[in-house]
Amino acid sequence: MLNDLLYKIVCHLLLFFEEAITMAKSPRKKNVFLYEQTRQRILQHIRELGLQPGGMLPSEAALCDATRVSMRTVRRALADLAESGVLVRQQGRGTFVKSLKASEGPRPALRLLLSDIQYIYRQTLSIEIRRIEQVALELGYNLHLHCVGHRVGEPTRQAPDLRDLVPLGQTQACLVISPLRSEDIQTLQQERVPFVTLHQYEDCEATSVAVDFAEVARIGMRHLISLGHRRIGVIGGPLPRPDQNVVRGSDIFVRACRQIMAECGLTVRNELIEQSNYLEQDAARITERWLSMPDRPTAIFAVDDLLAKGAYNTIRGHALRIPADVAVLGCNDSLNSTVLSSVHTPMEQLGEALVRTVHALATTGKPPEPPIAVPHSRLIVRSSTQPVEEIVSL
Repeated sequence: MLNDLLYKIVCHLLLFFEEAITMAKSPRKKNVFLYEQTRQRILQHIRELGLQPGGMLPSEAALCDATRVSMRTVRRALADLAESGVLVRQQGRGTFVKSLKASEGPRPALRLLLSDIQYIYRQTLSIEIRRIEQVALELGYNLHLHCVGHRVGEPTRQAPDLRDLVPLGQTQACLVISPLRSEDIQTLQQERVPFVTLHQYEDCEATSVAVDFAEVARIGMRHLISLGHRRIGVIGGPLPRPDQNVVRGSDIFVRACRQIMAECGLTVRNELIEQSNYLEQDAARITERWLSMPDRPTAIFAVDDLLAKGAYNTIRGHALRIPADVAVLGCNDSLNSTVLSSVHTPMEQLGEALVRTVHALATTGKPPEPPIAVPHSRLIVRSSTQPVEEIVSL
């Protein structure tokens, strides 16, 4: 019993000193942010426990464990809630819920970080964002969109400090949808802002939730190879710069396509593996070049349906038959097409997993255990792919 008590005292002292050191190292950090974050966590804890007016809160020590902050911070947050009329503190008895209506102030901010406003017009991302917004509102957040610019690859001296672009002191959590620099990730960590990213970083730790693009590549390539295709053009996303440390889903997709070709005994032809900026006109330009080759590809596999659409329309513009002359396969199944074969990726479920994961980080200080699973991708076969035996010889 005594050992347990000593252990708890040591833990609370460590939390206290950790907060003090963090504040000293980061002069931009406002005490009010930590108190407000703790305040929101306590309110969320009250909702999770189902406490109604008159219900008794757990002890201060239990709240310290639940919020992962020091006793001093918990007491300050409880005092703020009592002052605003949410709680009532009775000496010798404990702390009780007074009125949950008093807590209905501004919702905490969940901030979505995008590189460019054009992202929200991509069909794939719009599906994801709709679900993100639904789940965020369900969990009590207001969703804010922030376009922070194409920061990856920018020299540090030219890229503005992330703190100057996003009000981190008024932020409950962030979802990093576009790749950020390592310096930006470190800023979020220094400011103790919970965040989840769609990408992996080679030189810093970050909680990520993403579609398994290696699985997507395997499904699509095996489908095309099983149909007899041997000359397959692959259109990926932007080419990573040598100085970048971000691993994008499209990078994984292209590497996996190369690997599967090699495993199946196909010649990996670099001229049939191209990068894009996810624009339809990029795919049109690439497809034009491929169609001018004497041994043009018999199939095109694109990392996004919009790219597949660009390839599809270009092939039709050359009076070629799809799939008899060239088959086309996309990813995401996001265009509601009746003709385009695609590897369906679970974008709605991904959006929900992103929000619930960052919510767990914001309220408990750690990701959910076990991690929230994103369903597997699956092949949707339509008329744009068919057995190669039906292809007219070139």
